[in-house]
Amino acid sequence: MVAEMIPLETSLLDMTLTGTGLRHGRVLILAHRQELIWQAADKIRSVVGVHPDIEMGEYRASRHGQLTDSHVVVSSIQSQIAGKPCTGCNGSGFDAFNVRECVECFGYGRVCRMFRFDPMEFSLVVIDEAHRAVSDTYRRILAWYKRNPDLKVLMVSATPDRSDGKALGGVCDSVAFEYSLNDAIDDGWLVPIHQEIITVHGLDFSEVRTKAGDLDNTQLENILVQEENLHGIVNPTMELAGDRQCLIFAASVDHADRIAEIINRHSSGAARAINGKTNKDLRRSLLKAYSNREFQYLVNCAVFTEGFDEPKVSVVSVARPTKSRSLYTQVCGRATRPIVPPSIHQTAEERRAVIQSSEKPFCTILDFVGNSGRHKLVSTLDILGGDEPEELILAVRAKIQEAESTGAGIDPRKAIEEEKEARAKEAEAKKNADEARRAAIKAKVEYSRSGVNPFDLWEIPARREAPWQRGKGPSEKQIALLTNHGVDVEGLSLNEASRIIDEIFRRRKEGLCTYKQARLLKRNGLDPNVSFTVASRLIDGIMKKAQASKKLHGKMRAMR
Repeated sequence: MVAEMIPLETSLLDMTLTGTGLRHGRVLILAHRQELIWQAADKIRSVVGVHPDIEMGEYRASRHGQLTDSHVVVSSIQSQIAGKPCTGCNGSGFDAFNVRECVECFGYGRVCRMFRFDPMEFSLVVIDEAHRAVSDTYRRILAWYKRNPDLKVLMVSATPDRSDGKALGGVCDSVAFEYSLNDAIDDGWLVPIHQEIITVHGLDFSEVRTKAGDLDNTQLENILVQEENLHGIVNPTMELAGDRQCLIFAASVDHADRIAEIINRHSSGAARAINGKTNKDLRRSLLKAYSNREFQYLVNCAVFTEGFDEPKVSVVSVARPTKSRSLYTQVCGRATRPIVPPSIHQTAEERRAVIQSSEKPFCTILDFVGNSGRHKLVSTLDILGGDEPEELILAVRAKIQEAESTGAGIDPRKAIEEEKEARAKEAEAKKNADEARRAAIKAKVEYSRSGVNPFDLWEIPARREAPWQRGKGPSEKQIALLTNHGVDVEGLSLNEASRIIDEIFRRRKEGLCTYKQARLLKRNGLDPNVSFTVASRLIDGIMKKAQASKKLHGKMRAMR
């Protein structure tokens, strides 16, 4: 589910709080950063009309729902586990058999703040940025509130595909709803994305190691803080941003400070840098000043990748290249909020028209590339390209890169569609030429009896290889199933095996012929895309014809 889309998120909260009967119990909304807590509280107040309690730092929510007018608590993860529980119960608050309260924790007041709340009072827990929920901290909190057997848990995330490969299935039972970035743009909740890919000739990432699924940050920083490379990133950023508010993602604190320094050389006071150690009050005042357009460039290091909700951001400069699709998705999400808040009372077409006529009809993502060597760096094409083949995505990426520094950039989705149309026309022209050539050939056709390619036989549609599929072959179960259906598995990748199996089951469900039937029909010059019944009848005819031919040859040999 896409947590980054505030209109969707708040409408979900509205439905959750009003349409499911959960108003009879308290609702707990959890997030991991202070900005997300205040942001959630503001959205609930403005959209749902509920004034939530806050459990964070010096703020305390009412311990019992009967003692407050609000049935919603917004709390930080850190506040929930704050305290000094004993090691005997491992912070759970209960004995090894999970029956009695831990005397050490409850009897002597060494209690986590979450123990203040009675789980039986809560009907729903909502976890924002839920891709973080696989950690032990989240599991401890959920274990406490799940002491209520009727509790419902809603997890919301824009990036469920974690770069470390850990699955969310360990903490959630099912996917209730999926909503892609493309869907949100089409429905008028988010602004379209334009892409600029700028080549900086001094950048060379080819020797940078991969660490935890992404470029090693220390090695990356050493390259990016070189003066020539800094200017190679700053100058295009300032030129292409124009007068629009720009958010810049840096590789390190020093890198962020250096970028801000160089921008301020060109335009005094135009940039500010923020990092995780920036004083909270200073950070709050800088964000307010940025929202008021008192300065144009906000440079950060790993601070605003999640949950930063500032609609005035029109340009994102990715000065920190990445191999992580989830990180890049979060980065792009910072610029996709429309200036004019969309309404659920408008149609998708009306919302798109409002965005188009606003001061922010689209956002621009700036990527900086050089020699990436073996590394496959992520771009907007990877998050907007859906299941398009990797080869098509790379071709479109090259065309965008050739058209760099155009100002507004190129709409990746439009570029993908144009490339697909061009390829379709090329394929149609080739098909017509092949048909014309075949029509002129009247030689006898001999059909091969081996090596039939399932993709050629059935014209199985292409599907982009998922990151977790790369470099893997089919599983033992897949090999057994494919072999049983007569498919030669030699050389197949995991992605190819999955596509063939999907096609086998699809054809079975629709009553079409099997792979073995289709292969036999193809060898005998017949259409392999027929129903199972028709294929059986045709094959019976082929067998009878073969038997008759065999008898005839036998008689001829006997007469000799």
